[in-house]
Amino acid sequence: MRDKKRMLKTAHTMLQTADSTGAEFDMLCFTVWSLLPSEARDTLRALCTNGPLWDGNVPSKNGRDTLINMGFASKAVVKGEHGFQVANYLGWAVYASAAENSHE
Repeated sequence: MRDKKRMLKTAHTMLQTADSTGAEFDMLCFTVWSLLPSEARDTLRALCTNGPLWDGNVPSKNGRDTLINMGFASKAVVKGEHGFQVANYLGWAVYASAAENSHE
């Protein structure tokens, strides 16, 4: 478990500085996806396919917090209402690379 967290942190750090048009970026996105806790994967999948989501509708608040802390999701105001979460471009890239490679 500890090695998985260290690997996730390393891949995440590398992802933040990688060229977003290269194969390295795609590999890092898929690696990060694979290493994310399942509640974060479930939440990112929901944000990318059904978002923005109101706070009470996210699959996991822990998953949401992980995504926000890692810079894959953000809090948002939708039509004047507070309390929504959205995937950002980096979160979408992580989800999309996984979806492409696993046929989700």
